[in-house]
Amino acid sequence: SGANTDSQKIKMTTPVTQFKESSKMIMQFYLPSTFTKKTAPLPTDPKVDIITIAEGYYAVIKYSGRITDKNFNKHTKILKKNLIKDKIEIIGPAIKAIYNGPFTLPLLRRNETMFLVDWKKL
Repeated sequence: SGANTDSQKIKMTTPVTQFKESSKMIMQFYLPSTFTKKTAPLPTDPKVDIITIAEGYYAVIKYSGRITDKNFNKHTKILKKNLIKDKIEIIGPAIKAIYNGPFTLPLLRRNETMFLVDWKKL
């Protein structure tokens, strides 16, 4: 939206991710690859931070439909059950990844539940 020190508008990228940390909901927007932490314009909102996310392995389940807690929790349980069954250690909270805008028909939406995992190649 241009709410930064350079008043620079930046195109949205996908996905937008959400997860709970302590009792707070964290929402993450990803910058285009043309930016680095050093070159990104500084946000003017004190609630917005620019961070670099460490690389890692994520287990993901894809689903369509609305972004309701019920739908997210259903797919989180399915993914978690399969990871436990396969003895894959979950090392982060469930992450909701949203790829489409609110005006996309629910049947055509792409959503994901993700977990950061400790992946050991066998």
